[in-house]
Amino acid sequence: WAYNGNIADSMKQRVKAAGGKVDGVLRFSLQWNDAEYNPNDFDAHCIEPDGNEIYFSRKRGHRSTGELDVDIISPVSGVPAIENITWSRINRMQEGEYTFFVHNYSYRGGRSGFDAEIGYDGQVYEYTYRKALAQGEKVVVAKLVFDKQNGIRFLESLPTTTSAKTIWGLQTNRFHPVSVCMFSPNYWDGQRGIGHKHFFFMLSGCVN
Repeated sequence: WAYNGNIADSMKQRVKAAGGKVDGVLRFSLQWNDAEYNPNDFDAHCIEPDGNEIYFSRKRGHRSTGELDVDIISPVSGVPAIENITWSRINRMQEGEYTFFVHNYSYRGGRSGFDAEIGYDGQVYEYTYRKALAQGEKVVVAKLVFDKQNGIRFLESLPTTTSAKTIWGLQTNRFHPVSVCMFSPNYWDGQRGIGHKHFFFMLSGCVN
């Protein structure tokens, strides 16, 4: 999930701030114009298993519930540009091969590349492409196979990365032992029905 503060999932936060959905079944997010000014018009595309393409000319109205809900045409200096494609209902999604790619629709002098994310079932795959894109160039971020029972399986992709940070004495994106499992305090001492029941997992070595 995304944090405002200690751990910043910045691309997801920017998608949300731009009005995009980050809690769908499958998500493909694109970001550029952050490290340096890049006024190019990059577009996020997805070709679904039946050949249907989701992109700026066909943002919504797809049977699969896939939609492009954030579309940036003219990046502003100092403000990262975001695009986002998401699917909201797994029972409507097509099974088969999905192709995600970035198209440089309009070259305006930008020399930097882009970052991208693919999110599914709580797992986020991060991609970085540092080369400049020429006018009309298309870069495939990933091809994957989706089925409702087993989820997603990658056929090919750009190199994927996972960033780690030290927060409260622990490295993110790592497994850590749990020392105590307990209910939230509103259910201590035999209390019943006082608010929502939460389960707390105390991580060994975690110090605020």
